[in-house]
Parts: sequence; C-alpha cells; structure tokens
Amino acid sequence: MLVLLRQWAGQMPLGYLVPEGLDDCVIELSERRIWLQAKSRKTGGFPDSEVRVILDAAAARAEKLRSAPVIRSTVVLENPPARYPQADFERILDDEAGRVFVCQTPDQEVFRLLSTRLEIAPVIAEGLASDLYQLVADASAQNASLPFDKRRRISATEVDRRIFERLEAEDPTAIDHALLSGVIEPVDFTTPVDEPDFYRGVKVKPGHVAANL
Repeated sequence: MLVLLRQWAGQMPLGYLVPEGLDDCVIELSERRIWLQAKSRKTGGFPDSEVRVILDAAAARAEKLRSAPVIRSTVVLENPPARYPQADFERILDDEAGRVFVCQTPDQEVFRLLSTRLEIAPVIAEGLASDLYQLVADASAQNASLPFDKRRRISATEVDRRIFERLEAEDPTAIDHALLSGVIEPVDFTTPVDEPDFYRGVKVKPGHVAANL
C-alpha cells in the first residue's frame, strides 16, 4: 500500500499495483514492471544465503513468464540482511540500487504520509489507512485464483477516490476539534503497558491488552 500512496502523493511515477501478482505484488509502470516480494521477520535479520535463495527463485520464475516488458524481481525485507547489498525502499524503482530493499516501518510511513499530505489528525489517518488496506486485501483475494493478465490492478486514481469518499462521509474538522478540546482522545491498543501489579487489581488500560495481560 505504501507504493500506492507514494504514487498518489506524486513521490513515485504513476502506474498500477497488482496485489497477488506473481506472489506479493507487481508494480506496473508504462515502460517496465517490478515484481516486489515482501518478507517480514520481527526479530533478527535475514541470512545472506536465504536472500540469495529468494532472489534466485524469483528470477527463475520471472524468466519463465517471458513477458514484455521484462519483469524485474526485487525483495523488500522488514529487517536488513547481514552483509548482502541493500538499499532503502525509496529507491525501489532505481535499477542501479540492486534487488534488495529494506522497509522497517511501512505502517508508520503510511500514517505519516496521510497525516502530512492531508493535514489531518492521526486518528483520521489511521481510519483512511485501514480503508486502503481493505482495498488491497479485497484485490488480493480476487486475484489469488486468476491468471496474471486478468488480475485486478489498483491505480492512484482509485486511491484518491477512496480517500475522498471516506473524508466526505466523515467530518474530519469536527474530530480534530474534539481531539484538541479533549472531548475525545485516541485509544492506543498497540503500545504495551508494563504493569507488574496487574493481577493484584488495577484499573485496566488499553495498553494492558497490548501486553497480553
């Protein structure tokens, strides 16, 4: 989804994203295609040998397609490999950057891009992000059983329409005012709260849920 948002924000050339295209997704531009495989691992890096296996398998599969234009295969890792040459995700379209890219905080980048571009409160950005993630998830489900040439492609125009429809259905200025005035406050279920005395009886907070208490 970060690719789609960067296209929408004018930070990447316009094109299409194909969820579940050849596995994770394919970025389709007018003159080329980039097959992007995302590999997540919360702790520890990726051994260089594992990265090579992933890249070799991707290259072999792309070669069998014999498509025009030729598909360039890449891998995006949540944590960097030990020594394998790598580049920041911002350079995913740069042929000189190699084939291994690192993107450690995609969710945070999505929230930041939406918040700053639209000048909205973080809680609104999170709602938009959730809606856009659903858009990608629905396309992935549709594409899973289709041949590549019939798979659904998502454009920045569709992203813009989803954002506009979401904002039109809400009144973000009212929520901004409510947040600033203290009438409401965002609830954080993701940041754990360390509470050694939890089971002795304390007032439950959202952070206790994140801490599995």
